[in-house]
Amino acid sequence: MHPASQRWSVTGLALVALAGWQFSAASAAENATGAAVLSNPFYAYCVGIGTDKESGTLRAQLELAPMLAELGYSGMAHVGLSGAMEMLQALEKHNQKFFAVYTDLVVDPGDRGYDPQLKQLIPKLKGHGTIVWLTVNSRKYKPSSTEGDERAVELLREVAEIARQSGVAVSLYPHKGCYAERMEDVVRLARKTDRPNVGVTFTFCHFLAVDDAKNLDRVLEMARPYLTMVTINGTSGYDPKNVAGWIQVLGEGTFDVGVVLKALQKLDYHGPIGIIAYGIKGDRREILSRSMQAWKKLSTQAASAADAPPAGKVYELRVYYTNPGKLDALHARFRDHTCKLFQKHGIELVGFWTPTEGDEAKDTLYYIIAFPSAEAQKKAWQAFREDPEWIKAKADSEKDGVLVKKVDSTNLKATDYSPLR
Repeated sequence: MHPASQRWSVTGLALVALAGWQFSAASAAENATGAAVLSNPFYAYCVGIGTDKESGTLRAQLELAPMLAELGYSGMAHVGLSGAMEMLQALEKHNQKFFAVYTDLVVDPGDRGYDPQLKQLIPKLKGHGTIVWLTVNSRKYKPSSTEGDERAVELLREVAEIARQSGVAVSLYPHKGCYAERMEDVVRLARKTDRPNVGVTFTFCHFLAVDDAKNLDRVLEMARPYLTMVTINGTSGYDPKNVAGWIQVLGEGTFDVGVVLKALQKLDYHGPIGIIAYGIKGDRREILSRSMQAWKKLSTQAASAADAPPAGKVYELRVYYTNPGKLDALHARFRDHTCKLFQKHGIELVGFWTPTEGDEAKDTLYYIIAFPSAEAQKKAWQAFREDPEWIKAKADSEKDGVLVKKVDSTNLKATDYSPLR
């Protein structure tokens, strides 16, 4: 059995290698002015799609390749199997990456499951680093249900094997209204599929449509072991009465997309980040140009925040909110495994507490740990998360369900009058 939860630490890096992407050891680089910027490859997706018939044609999509190169993008993802090879050739002609090709998988009984063209296309993607993006759909089962999981896993393993033979990776793409519409759904299916070349994509717009922005950190942490691609966009949030505000040009709208990039920084995510521009009307070059300018600004802000850690000893207050009935299991995991592993990786244990009254007494754990510095904190957390002992302990403890539904984390600095410094 493959250790599915090792993906960014072991399997995830293998997926990156499988896709042929080259990343630096750190998640920040420098721009021409010497300012820190994120080193994640930046790509475009769905530019002109969903606006008018002409913009969605293959001819119009092929025209984007030289624009992307001129504006400084790393490449593009493509909607549908038709024209995929033409798109790949056009992009590579301009030294651009063909990051992903998007298609669907249907889990309904009696359905063929996926487009037969996929079998013919995958071998042609060998050596190009293109990921197969899969939405998981159903006309029979409700979104986020599990009735179709058995068929979904069967199909995903079939596609994963075809892809494996050509050194190609698969990434599950959550989409509002689909069988797998939430990040929890694609992570569940990736875990059940249990194949090292199957990961997940975080799609910011679809996350906002089915979840609350306050859950961003928790969802990304949950997805981290499987995370291979990310899409972002400008937005004012999801409102079914005002869909135009949902997907906007990057940098526009009322939501600070920088929080997504900073959250990804915390997870040490090095994979591709792309804009989704579905349904955005207007000149495509202008859309791409404005998005690139916003990316440079947001990238610099995220990298600068990561490069400016507080000096001195860092105390971290963490609050775990468990799923119903899981607090005792969480105590057992800390008692038998987590505390020892914290100490193994140089994490100082300060104290652990539970509330004595109120509803929180049933499902909440507070604890404080300490690190010599912010840099030591970052390295210790990374080493802990990548430790095979932790990966196994976590997986074993969650055979009957995930223990923690939300985590709050706050770094603290001791005051000059604090007895504990």
